[in-house]
Amino acid sequence: MALDIDLKNLGNFPDYKHEPRIAKSGGLVSGLAANLDNTIFKFYEMHKKDEPIREEIIDEAKRFLIVEIVGFGNYKRSFSKYHSDKYKKERAEIDKSYIPFSASNGMGFAILAKDTLNIAAWDKKNPIIIKNKLYTYDESKVTSFYGENSGRFFNNLKSLDISEEGPFCVWELGIVAHERNAWMEYLQSNKTDADKEKYLTDVIEGEL
Repeated sequence: MALDIDLKNLGNFPDYKHEPRIAKSGGLVSGLAANLDNTIFKFYEMHKKDEPIREEIIDEAKRFLIVEIVGFGNYKRSFSKYHSDKYKKERAEIDKSYIPFSASNGMGFAILAKDTLNIAAWDKKNPIIIKNKLYTYDESKVTSFYGENSGRFFNNLKSLDISEEGPFCVWELGIVAHERNAWMEYLQSNKTDADKEKYLTDVIEGEL
């Protein structure tokens, strides 16, 4: 049945070329080993087929998750005194927009792309809700945790307003769809340790 609507001005993107992305599991990121808050994220890398993300960027992203997100309070009390005033000033913009994911139920996932880090956690009070925080970074300025700017944790990272940028892109939604199904299965379970382990090890990989 044909629509009696003029569609010629809808959905036209003359300068856009759609290219698939690859999802790769990066394991689990947890602050438990560092005696930080009880939160675990599944970690995903998402990139074009022949353009994997640099290892030093992956390393930085995971450390950012552990220290800045999962164990933010511990970090500020234990380590901030060792940083210069310049460093603290550079951190100010991130600190202002910080969302305490440690207040979630403890489980979620993070998606690292070429220029963004998207962190999502299932809500503690209402587990059918997912809350996410979106950051952008300049790949050319990222240094390894073990490099010259050791300990600076994505020093050029900027928080994005998801009401303006959108919470997820079309490829991230492929990961979100998988996570939604895995989470619904968990919510219907008895929530035993085995059920939790099943959710945390249920990941999506391959073309999105």
